[in-house]
Amino acid sequence: MSSPVVSLPGAVQAYFTERDLGVVAEDHLTNGAVNLARRLTLSDGTTAILKQGPNPPAGMYAIEAESLDELRVPGGPRAPKVYSVGDDHLLLEDLGNHDFPVEGFWEKYARALATLHSHQSPKFGYHKNNYLGLLVMDNAWTEDGHEFFGRTRILRFLEVPLCYDALTPEDRRRVERVARRLPEFIPKQPACLLHGDLWWANMLISHSGEPAFIDPGIHYGWPEAELAMTLQCGRVPEAFFAAYREINPVPPGWDERLHLLGIKEELSMTAHFGDRYSLEKLRILLDRFA
Repeated sequence: MSSPVVSLPGAVQAYFTERDLGVVAEDHLTNGAVNLARRLTLSDGTTAILKQGPNPPAGMYAIEAESLDELRVPGGPRAPKVYSVGDDHLLLEDLGNHDFPVEGFWEKYARALATLHSHQSPKFGYHKNNYLGLLVMDNAWTEDGHEFFGRTRILRFLEVPLCYDALTPEDRRRVERVARRLPEFIPKQPACLLHGDLWWANMLISHSGEPAFIDPGIHYGWPEAELAMTLQCGRVPEAFFAAYREINPVPPGWDERLHLLGIKEELSMTAHFGDRYSLEKLRILLDRFA
């Protein structure tokens, strides 16, 4: 149900005024720890998505806008157009919802994602740091994928206060052991262009039925790390993985490795929220791989 329109950032109001548009209604989409997202219905019948946060770090939305631009590659999933960006807001094209009713959609999404992953770099990382939630992610370039994932996607979370408090000394030792043992488990892979936070809530079907995504954590990393994210908080169907492998074959044992690479998300959830369920899942992974 639509709600009365509340105040808009000055730059957003100016954007609409310049185009003779008004906001006639809004729907609250999310109210998470980082952003409040609203769908704005405009006077011409179109819609847009407005993201705001209570205390967003300076430059966070600008980095997201730049990331969306870079992820907009031919044949890849659609990324929303950026209408307006400032330190206090990000106004985006409204691509659609999370409903996936179209037959064959997941296979189509997998092929689009494989196309995105065909864009490679000689090094792992990105030319600037970005955010996962409110946590800064270190994207310093390195030629070693194991070092990159271990340092920036595993060990990075250990000193975050909520994670530090939740883990026992033995937990921490085992997490560090997994990071050291990554070369034993993960075969060498190229550094591919990744969305970087592709869990199911960030995967959309556009109004025209095309694969799309939002809320990136862009970097060049292991494609299997991206696939591992699709298992978080829900799971894409097996047809997705089969279609992906048709375009981008992955070495045998990939399905087992996806569970290991899920350690990053369990640490992230623990670091952001002190999540006890994620901590339990983390310890199960440590039992298997440490």
